Amino acid sequence: MDLRATLRRYPCYNAPARTSSGLPCLDMAINGATLQSLYLTSKARDCELGVATGFIITVTRSEVASSHLLVTNWHVLAGRDPYTGSPLHRSGATPDALQVQHNAAGAPGTWVTVTETLYNAGGVPLWREHPEYGRRVDVACLPLTQLEGVATFHHDPDLGAGIAVEVTTEVSVVGYPFGLRYAGGLAIWTRGAVAEPVKLFETRSCWV
Repeated sequence: MDLRATLRRYPCYNAPARTSSGLPCLDMAINGATLQSLYLTSKARDCELGVATGFIITVTRSEVASSHLLVTNWHVLAGRDPYTGSPLHRSGATPDALQVQHNAAGAPGTWVTVTETLYNAGGVPLWREHPEYGRRVDVACLPLTQLEGVATFHHDPDLGAGIAVEVTTEVSVVGYPFGLRYAGGLAIWTRGAVAEPVKLFETRSCWV
């Protein structure tokens, strides 16, 4: 399957010309993959530690606390190097909360910002990591609990099934490089090519 054909399968959504406050907004169609990308801010005691990108998937398993899971990198939630376990921030602080900038319900192109707790009262992480490889797979899922007034544009994990990715395959990456955003909260698209064979790394971390 052609990767560009898959990208064309994403739906587009019409954004309102003005926000609920009357301010000018986006009067355009927005690609679904753009809306699925969420701007994240990791925090420790309300102090910002860093920014990242995430997206939402849905699950139906009864053992999962929420049917909406935020997928991001393990190091974003833990605030630690997946190789060494050392804190990533120069202060040594690790996040206790994650601020998520969601799409506002009924108004693509406007946003609702909420804060999700990363640990329960006993200090146990609320996110889930790989059951076998743990932090070696630098991916984790956080159940979402603060969804009032939020539109959840879910990523379909099966959308890319059958795509052959190899060296020189052109790919598009959607997210917030260096914390950059467009029009207040929309993700930025960058383009490149696969530079090495895709594989599951046995001795170093994997990523999305």
